Amino acid sequence: MIAYTFPSKSAGDSFHDKLLAEIAAEDGRKRRKKSWPDRSAEALAKFLADPSKEIPSLWSEIKPVFTRLQHGKCAFCERPLGADEVSAYEQDMEHFRPKKGLTPWPPKQPLGSLPHPSDIPTSLHSGQGYRHLPFHELNYIVACKTCNSRCKANYFPIAGTKHDFTSKDPVPLLTKEKPYLVYPLGGLDDDPESIITFIGYRADVPKSAKGHKRDRARVIIHFFLLNDPTRSDQLFFGRATQLDLLRGKILDFEKSPAAQRQSAWDQVILECSSVNPFAGCVRSMVRLYRSDPDAAHALLKEASEYRRSMLGAANIKEISSTPPLRRR
Repeated sequence: MIAYTFPSKSAGDSFHDKLLAEIAAEDGRKRRKKSWPDRSAEALAKFLADPSKEIPSLWSEIKPVFTRLQHGKCAFCERPLGADEVSAYEQDMEHFRPKKGLTPWPPKQPLGSLPHPSDIPTSLHSGQGYRHLPFHELNYIVACKTCNSRCKANYFPIAGTKHDFTSKDPVPLLTKEKPYLVYPLGGLDDDPESIITFIGYRADVPKSAKGHKRDRARVIIHFFLLNDPTRSDQLFFGRATQLDLLRGKILDFEKSPAAQRQSAWDQVILECSSVNPFAGCVRSMVRLYRSDPDAAHALLKEASEYRRSMLGAANIKEISSTPPLRRR
């Protein structure tokens, strides 16, 4: 996980202000006669008057704002799924806090292939859900279907004593409820990279994370199956591929003459861009490389070998193994 925010247009603009401005711009692009905030306020009033009725999914109208903000990636696992409206069909507009019901966590049966750790923090509360927040723009996030439908569902574990289903503002709840999941948009919550790090292509708990931060890391890794073999094709292979690309850039940097050394390092840093898939994993490796190059090289080699083993396991059509002639 990494943090996402809008480019700063002025020092006085809050993330919420920028988000509302982007939503207004989206309304303008779609030539909507009534603004999304006005229509969502009306929909909320109707829902609160009769929660048994179907909630109109107006949040789908502002999904492009969030897919662009998140560079077309899942907010939780960082898989690339597309920022364009057509390709973003594979991503869900997720309610960070469930809108209609809450289920105790963890589930009785693990979702993946790994058992629940015996000491994993639990949140056994249940209830009606956050009925005042289904249309609050700071209760949205874009996630892949695995993270949203399979993992997130109606779970929202907290370390606090109870969920506040009456709140009309999700921001104070980040302190009041002490959720285990991190809201990575706008710098409203802890920096996800202070919660989750990576050892090679596997997610891990940072050594610096203590207390609630450490608990958050352990829950998130288990909650979204970030190290579960059932997601190896989605996550392990993707992270290993990005690390293999990084390895090439680092080797180029190490071989570069003094005059080109800065330029070569710039290419390494470019791989850390938030636009790239699995940027959190890549950044963890670059930080390790700066402090312990030998350890980083060992993990980069492991990732490279893992990627090649995955590629070699697939069927490949016959292509001549004879190298082509050198280009003149």
